[in-house]
Amino acid sequence: IKRLWEAGGGVLDVPTRECPPIPEFPFPDTWIAEDAPEEERVDVVRWKRTAAKIYEERVKWRSKVREIGVFLRIARNSTPERFWLPVFCDTRGRWYYRGIVNPQGSDLSRATVHFARKKALGERGLFWLRVSIANHYGYDKARFGQRASWTIQNWPTIERALDAPEDFPDVWGTSAPWSMFAAAWELREALNSGSPETYRTGIAVHMDATCSGLQHFSALMRDPVGARFTNVTDSGGDVKEDIYTEVSDVTLAQAQKALDAAVASMGDDLVATNEIRRYAELWLSWGVPRALAKKPVMTYSYGATVLGTAQDIA
Repeated sequence: IKRLWEAGGGVLDVPTRECPPIPEFPFPDTWIAEDAPEEERVDVVRWKRTAAKIYEERVKWRSKVREIGVFLRIARNSTPERFWLPVFCDTRGRWYYRGIVNPQGSDLSRATVHFARKKALGERGLFWLRVSIANHYGYDKARFGQRASWTIQNWPTIERALDAPEDFPDVWGTSAPWSMFAAAWELREALNSGSPETYRTGIAVHMDATCSGLQHFSALMRDPVGARFTNVTDSGGDVKEDIYTEVSDVTLAQAQKALDAAVASMGDDLVATNEIRRYAELWLSWGVPRALAKKPVMTYSYGATVLGTAQDIA
């Protein structure tokens, strides 16, 4: 990471050393919109959109540069092999780290911070390390065995890219390139050690739940539907179940049902019927993508309200 930064950055999510420049205004300072022809006003609108987008990129750039600065300062002053991170708990009892470089931070942070107390991989360590590599690449919807097999199949390409990751950006994907790189590096070290089971590593292998709040509710209430779509129980398919996609599909089905009922209705309250019909048609035309369904579903078990959800979607 230090080498890529000193070379100018701009690859594998390492920011460029230079701040992205905002394009110059296309006309002189004396330009007046009211007196300008339509073509020039269109050019100005296009410039504003480009400038706004670059402004957002500059905000993200500053954040990444701040992180790189802290990271390099720690790396330069790395006299101790161990360091500790302050933490705090929120009102739900969830544990959070403070500081820019931490195991809950950016992909760069998660890749570079390892446990000081290393442990041997053991009998199943190689398997989970391979699963982790596939997860970081973005191949995380298949079953664990398929993910490990994916890493084995792609290992020659991944291994070849380890010593010059910037020359093979496609190998690392866009999900978590540095975490994938770190896991692949440890896998190569383990394989080259001659005894992978006894190879000691401090890398964190992340294990993500499927909407953990609803998982707990499904288990507590013995709910077979919730248990299936949060993967508490095994549905038997090749791909894990996804509660967010299921809610998206059910929502659209309910909208279609409401539209059909409104069209068929001959009741007295035509105002309400037309209102239902209008909103149902809108949602069916817009669609409900998984990303839109995710937040309301994920926060449902943490006290999310209908009003708050509506405001967030709006």
